[in-house]
Amino acid sequence: MDGKVQPPRDDELGEERIRLFRPVVELEAEAPGTYFVNVLAVFPEYRHGGLARRLIALAESEARAVGMRALSLTTFEDDTRLVGYYQRLGFAVVASRPLVPHERLQVAGNFILMVKQLGDPGHDGP
Repeated sequence: MDGKVQPPRDDELGEERIRLFRPVVELEAEAPGTYFVNVLAVFPEYRHGGLARRLIALAESEARAVGMRALSLTTFEDDTRLVGYYQRLGFAVVASRPLVPHERLQVAGNFILMVKQLGDPGHDGP
């Protein structure tokens, strides 16, 4: 939510963290005016029960309540199962950035920005 929260200053973060998260920050900046879902995760034992769908629906409701017309999130391009899931929920890939390699990062490829248009605030559907 643009301008609602101030991120930490660069001097409060180490250079390594800045470098690792720069692609996500750049992607988030490509979706101004959207309700950005920072992280969505469901423990494996709770998957396939509709929890993620309900969390996205809650984010959509919150976005509409504050007058936003789109929802956005980032994910890993190589996780085609998850990308397909978000596409079935109405999200589209709008941009990507290469991941910065790191010893603790278990994926490679790109981060992608996905956006779902919500239509006019206060109305159901696009």
